[in-house]
Amino acid sequence: MTTTTNPPLALLSTALVAAQSSCAAVEKGNKSGQGYKYASAENMISEARVALNSSGLALLRVASHVTWNDTLPDGKTRIGSVFCDYLLVHTSGESLALSSETPAIVQAGRPDDKAVATALTYSLGYFLRDLLLLPRVEEGTDVDQRHGDQHYAPPPPVDYNAIAAAFASRIVGAESDAEIKAVGKEAAAAKLPPALFTSLKAAADARRASLASKREPGEEG
Repeated sequence: MTTTTNPPLALLSTALVAAQSSCAAVEKGNKSGQGYKYASAENMISEARVALNSSGLALLRVASHVTWNDTLPDGKTRIGSVFCDYLLVHTSGESLALSSETPAIVQAGRPDDKAVATALTYSLGYFLRDLLLLPRVEEGTDVDQRHGDQHYAPPPPVDYNAIAAAFASRIVGAESDAEIKAVGKEAAAAKLPPALFTSLKAAADARRASLASKREPGEEG
């Protein structure tokens, strides 16, 4: 998994921690042709969606492409790579670009299109497992009792002071009124306590005054 980070993501980061903490274990209820048990991609996707959405998060696959390598010596098996670009978004408007690579295997009974479709499903399921650190347990484990076992930790309280500090830092570094307004909109969406929001408004006013004092006489804002 690779990431592309943008400006400070205080709200998204806090929500991701809460989502990871709230995940239930996923049972290894499927058996492979080799006899081992595994958790299906569909079950991991289902559990991950609940955890993400309850924390104000959603994951979008925004692009994908396939590259194929040489056919193996048996003349029937071909291995390629499916590359997926994802966007993790938060209700505040913050987002984080992520990507993954998953093998696609073409062989007897599994043509190109089926191999790619299987790889896309596998990619999403295991990408979500890695993103949320989804635990997997043996079939029959009472996953509904997760709140009382070692796999569960209650979501941490929201650190509004840290979130406000991140917004304040961006306001101080803003170089235009448009930037200040953009931060203000994000801060309003974060639903900060009134006292913290008021302090941010004061910081925004101070920054506007500072920017105005730097303008040359006659220069328009």
